[in-house]
Amino acid sequence: MNVKIFLLIGSFICASQGMASQTHVEQPCSSDEKWNLNSSYTSDSKSRIESMISTATRVKNSSKKAIDGLESIALLSKKETTKEGQLIALYATGRVYFELGYYHLAQKLFNVLIQRKHDISGAGIDIAGIGCLNEIHHRAPFLALPEANLPVYENLAKQSLSAKDKEVVHEAEFALLQERLRDGKTDTGSGFSFLKQNTAYSFLGNALLALNRGDKNLAVRSLNDFFKAKTESPIRHRDLAYLLLARTYASQRKFPSAIQNFAHITNHSNYFPDAVSDMGSLQLAGGKYSDAVNSLSNLELGTLSHTFHPEANIRLASALTQLCQYPAARDTLTVYSGRYSQASEYLKNALGSEGSQSLYSRIARFQTENSPSLGEEIVV
Repeated sequence: MNVKIFLLIGSFICASQGMASQTHVEQPCSSDEKWNLNSSYTSDSKSRIESMISTATRVKNSSKKAIDGLESIALLSKKETTKEGQLIALYATGRVYFELGYYHLAQKLFNVLIQRKHDISGAGIDIAGIGCLNEIHHRAPFLALPEANLPVYENLAKQSLSAKDKEVVHEAEFALLQERLRDGKTDTGSGFSFLKQNTAYSFLGNALLALNRGDKNLAVRSLNDFFKAKTESPIRHRDLAYLLLARTYASQRKFPSAIQNFAHITNHSNYFPDAVSDMGSLQLAGGKYSDAVNSLSNLELGTLSHTFHPEANIRLASALTQLCQYPAARDTLTVYSGRYSQASEYLKNALGSEGSQSLYSRIARFQTENSPSLGEEIVV
């Protein structure tokens, strides 16, 4: 990849203030991305910008097209005199890297785009950049989110945005809140104005904070409010909310309610393996051995057999033993031994005195590195 082009495009942000913008982007970084450009553009400028955007979205995992596309965008941007046009060139370059799956490079460019010194008129470009950052985070959650983006989110939240644009901003803030929780920061909820609003995102965010403090009752109320919110509950997070609510009910020994919420999680969700494993555990503890077998067997079929859930094998073997299906139980343990014995041996030798605080993450990382067919850890 031509680094010079990367640096050249990055330099286009130097003059990015002062242009009244009516540009708006719908569903950025998606196959349905649609641009509505500022009506004040000249026909030549509009043609150049549309060409840059079109070039960026046509890459489709082709290195040859990517290099040609970057060169084309760089050439077009040299002729573009409008400040917003230069920003769109930066966006288009980030979009090329996004299409290639180079999410770390795309994320850097979109971060630079929204962190620039700018005014309210750039809201349309900001929303586009933030929308792409949200999509990158969804696809590659291991990439750290910069705290430097929060002032931009908060500034945009104070503006008169459409409902869809507000959702883009709230999605970004919610992702940053989740990262703070994973990092164990003490000031987790500070700086987020969306937590004080009565929206689906605020209810879900406050539920996470309540669980972090150990306030299960508040978490249950907030999660139920999430599902009853007047604003549409973000579909992307509904399964997470069901999982959190089910686990909270389980910790309160309200097992029927827990199982009911686990059952709401669809089988195409990233959280489905967690739900199946937890539900099987509850059924096993409640003596419903056949139900436990039916639930846990899902993790031994098709693509779900590639997910990382060693505890599910043990629970399945236990349920089969209770049903006197000893050969099947033995086969399940054989699968467990073959799939996870190397990870266990690795940890025994590598952890030493470090303890087991990050045991799950270490096992998941080892399995992913040594068995490409196994999926990576899903972090809640």
